[in-house]
Amino acid sequence: MTTTGPTTQPVTTTQPATTTVPAATAQPTTGAQANEAQTLLALINAYRAQNGAGALTEDPTLDQLAAVRAREQAQQFSHTRPDGRSWYTVYEDYGVARGVGSRAEDLALASPGTAPAKFLELWQNSPPHNASILDKTYTRIGIGYYTDPAQNEKYAVLLLSS
Repeated sequence: MTTTGPTTQPVTTTQPATTTVPAATAQPTTGAQANEAQTLLALINAYRAQNGAGALTEDPTLDQLAAVRAREQAQQFSHTRPDGRSWYTVYEDYGVARGVGSRAEDLALASPGTAPAKFLELWQNSPPHNASILDKTYTRIGIGYYTDPAQNEKYAVLLLSS
């Protein structure tokens, strides 16, 4: 885990990829945070283009799973889920079959007013996060946000897949 400030902590990890199948009950990020997710995707794709990597395609199933993982961060900011299992078990829980390729999860924690550009900057300043964002093998992305008013924290999750 890399800490880039007192309230900002990006984290990344990589696992084998999935084949996208409709998620059963996961709900995507909605409202203003869905607009922020679109802005973040545009910023990530511009950054990838500047660095010779192709654009990532938004994957609605990955969006749903990223939203689940973002909500889970309020319970435990970690690649380990609140029930003690690894982060990638969210795929299995929502009916997403394991496939060939690779996948990664990037996490960030900041204050509620944090803009998408700041989340990208945090990940860019962390070598493992920067590497996953620029990894040319990834072609799909899911973005989830969750703001926890009780803890006054905002969580962002990227799920990347080939």
